[in-house]
Amino acid sequence: MKPKILDPNFATTRLVIPNSCPNVMSESTVNQGQTRGGLRTKGYQKLSFGLNQRSQLALNQDQSEFLPLVTIITVVYNNELYLEEAINSVINQSYSNLEYIIIDGGSTDQTLDIIRRYEDKIDYWISERDEGLYDAMNKGIALARGEIIGILNSDDLYFETTTVDNIVKEYQKVQQPCVIYGSLYKFAADHPTLSLHRGDLSDRAFATASILINHPTCFVHRSLYKDFGVFKPEFEVGADRELMMRFHSQKATFINLDRAIALFRLGGTTSNQSLSSILNREIIQEYKLLSTYGIDKGRIGIVLLSKTVQSLRKWLLYQVLGEKLTNIIIMFYVSRKFPQRQ
Repeated sequence: MKPKILDPNFATTRLVIPNSCPNVMSESTVNQGQTRGGLRTKGYQKLSFGLNQRSQLALNQDQSEFLPLVTIITVVYNNELYLEEAINSVINQSYSNLEYIIIDGGSTDQTLDIIRRYEDKIDYWISERDEGLYDAMNKGIALARGEIIGILNSDDLYFETTTVDNIVKEYQKVQQPCVIYGSLYKFAADHPTLSLHRGDLSDRAFATASILINHPTCFVHRSLYKDFGVFKPEFEVGADRELMMRFHSQKATFINLDRAIALFRLGGTTSNQSLSSILNREIIQEYKLLSTYGIDKGRIGIVLLSKTVQSLRKWLLYQVLGEKLTNIIIMFYVSRKFPQRQ
C-alpha cells in the first residue's frame, strides 16, 4: 500500500496511509455535539518510513531516506484568540511526515469552531474536561504515534517553517532516543521586540538545578516516555522540569540545536494565581522536586529564594499595573538582559 497525498500544501496531508480497517467507532463522532474528529476518524493513519525497512510501504523516493513520523501536540482551553496561529505554524511546516493532535479541555468559546475549520488537516482532536495542563499533555502523548513528539502551546508558534525539518535532520544524525531542544524568542502582544532565551539542559545545569527549559522547543523520542514515564501533574508548573530531570537521571541524551525553534507569547498567568498557590508552587513543590533528585541543600535554598522573589514580584506587578502594562515592562527588561531581534 502506497502513501497517499491528500493535499500537497500542508505538512499533515502530504503523507497519509489509508487504513483498511479504521476503528471509526472509537475515534469519531459520537453524538451531535461532536467531541472528537480528524483524519484518523476518516480512515487515515501515519507511519515512519525508510531506514532499514522500518516500514514495508513503498515510497516514490529512495528507500534509504529516513522519514520518521513526528507528532506535534497542542493543548488548548478557551483560546480562540491565538489558536489559529498555532495551528497554521504546524500545518505549514515544510516537513512532510507530520502528525498533529489537539487536546481541548472542553472549551466554551469559539475554540472548537476553529478546530473543526481545520479538521481535514488535523490527525486527531478531542474535546473533554481534563485535570489540567499536564494531564492534557499526557493524553496527547498516549494518542501520539510519532517516533518523535513535540508539544506546542496554543499561544505559541514555531519560529520557522523549517523547524521540524531541522529537528529531524539532527535526529537522523544520532538515530537514538534523545531530547532535542533549543532557544526561543519571547514576545508580547503589540510589542515589536523579540527577546532570545537560550535553553540549557547540560549536565552542569542539571547538577546545579539551573536548567532552562524552553518547553515548546523540546522534541522527545517516544521511547523515553514509554520507558521512564510522562508528566506528573502534581507538580503544578514544574512537571516539565521534573520530567527532564527524570530523563537525565536515566542517562538520556540531550542535544542542543543552539538555534531559535519557537516563539513564546508572554502572558499573565501569574496574575490569576493566589499568593498561597504561588508559595505552594514555588517553595513546597520546588523543594520536593529538587530534593528528589539529590540537589545540594544549599543550592536548593538559593533556587527557592530566587524563584519566590521573581514570582512574587511578577504577581505584584500584574495586580497593580494589569497584564498589558506589566508585559511591556517585562519585555523592556528582558530585551536589555538578552540579545534581541526587531
